[in-house]
Amino acid sequence: MLTVAHAPVFEFFGAYFPSWLPAMLCGVIGASLLRAALGRAGLHDRIPLPLLTYVAATVLVACAARLLLA
Repeated sequence: MLTVAHAPVFEFFGAYFPSWLPAMLCGVIGASLLRAALGRAGLHDRIPLPLLTYVAATVLVACAARLLLA
């Protein structure tokens, strides 16, 4: 018998949210904290491709949060 898997969701105050949504929020917060830390350390100006770096950091933190939250 074939079973159908449903998308993982979180119930939050009676509403259902996809599980990637809080993971992406964690990713954005993590990348913002990384940017603040690099700016405070004076390394932000030395990053050759800052947009690519922060997008990659967002994806990395979001994937890690998704694995930890699931």
